[in-house]
Amino acid sequence: LASVPTITTDICPATEYVKGAVLLFEAGNVPDLVSKLQSVLFDGSIRKKLMENSMLRSCYFYNPANGWEEGFREVVESVKHQRIPVGKIVPVEQPVEA
Repeated sequence: LASVPTITTDICPATEYVKGAVLLFEAGNVPDLVSKLQSVLFDGSIRKKLMENSMLRSCYFYNPANGWEEGFREVVESVKHQRIPVGKIVPVEQPVEA
């Protein structure tokens, strides 16, 4: 979300929300991690792509409709009106434009 090149393991559960904004390496595979680090360090186009995609993906997380406050309000309203909370699925394919 900080618009910096990011590398993380392929077991991180939130990677679907940041597709294209992070490089994934196989957990425990040091040569794979080294390869990803080298690509970020030595390939400016990869760095730039990761940074741009990070900015686009961050829109999801900074959109108040997708935040904890909105979710909490829905739970409180549901309890108040004795109904099941409406589920919220944050789309991951197309970023919300800032």
